[in-house]
Amino acid sequence: MTYVVRTARDPAASISAIQDAVWAVDRLQTFYSVATVEQLLSDTLAARRFTTTLLSSFGLAALVLAGIGIYGVIAVATAQRTREMGLRLAMGAEPRDVVRMVVGGAVGLAGAGVGFGLLATLFASRALVSLLFDVSPTDLATLAGVSLLLLLVAAGAAYLPARRAARVDPLVALRME
Repeated sequence: MTYVVRTARDPAASISAIQDAVWAVDRLQTFYSVATVEQLLSDTLAARRFTTTLLSSFGLAALVLAGIGIYGVIAVATAQRTREMGLRLAMGAEPRDVVRMVVGGAVGLAGAGVGFGLLATLFASRALVSLLFDVSPTDLATLAGVSLLLLLVAAGAAYLPARRAARVDPLVALRME
């Protein structure tokens, strides 16, 4: 038998009074699990909360690794194009134009990756339904927010190499071989 009792007092302090009331009706009733609704909900949702925390941690780690990877790729690509950047600057390009070119290229590549990721999400969304609460796996606001976040990470990761490329001395860059 299950009893649900509402009390204005502390639930732990009410247990003996509740036991006495139940035993007044049936002395053979035993108490084996006394818990508040909050405890029952917490126990019920513990597995989902753990899964959500774990997946969020993996997502954050993936985002950090993606940022580091983009930074590394753009830094190497920009270093390989130092001569080109120097030539552009020598021909009259403004440093902000060089920054815009490098960051724009990185964001363009990241945009292509986000596009492919969105397509993959649409196909894989059925597997995610059981893990989401009150959000559909194809929720437009969520997909747009995550896409924007990834593009911002790509722009941020590309900004440092782009700034370094914009500061290159055109004469030094042209002499490099």
